[in-house]
Amino acid sequence: MNALILIILCTNLCVADVYSQQSVDSIQKSIELNTITVVGNPVDARLKIQAHSAVRAEREYLMENLNSSLMATLEKLLGINALQIGQGGSKPIVRGLGFNRVAVVENGIKQQGQQWGADHGLEIDQYNVDYIEIIKGATSFNIVE
Repeated sequence: MNALILIILCTNLCVADVYSQQSVDSIQKSIELNTITVVGNPVDARLKIQAHSAVRAEREYLMENLNSSLMATLEKLLGINALQIGQGGSKPIVRGLGFNRVAVVENGIKQQGQQWGADHGLEIDQYNVDYIEIIKGATSFNIVE
């Protein structure tokens, strides 16, 4: 008896009409949108994807974008990231390279303390910087030996 009731219920579920598509009336309705004009400069687009060899950030930029550390401040620049190592500390990551693959030079003196230790940030005071120049790619080999 229970099996018969179960079979009857299953048959009713399988036979029931199931509409998975929209009705014909709703498909034929269409809406015409206003024309949209997109304006752009192809030169600007090429500059965004091209490999820049040097970026210079002036003091005004640094003060406007001030963050918890010097590298966190510079993170908005193309190809620059910061590896957070704790509260108020970070290491530079340039185009995916970091630690001993990034040379940091301050007033002609190479900063090496931050390269080897995973918990050492830059030894540069972000409030005492006039400008920062980030040199990427093969151009950087001329600067640092």
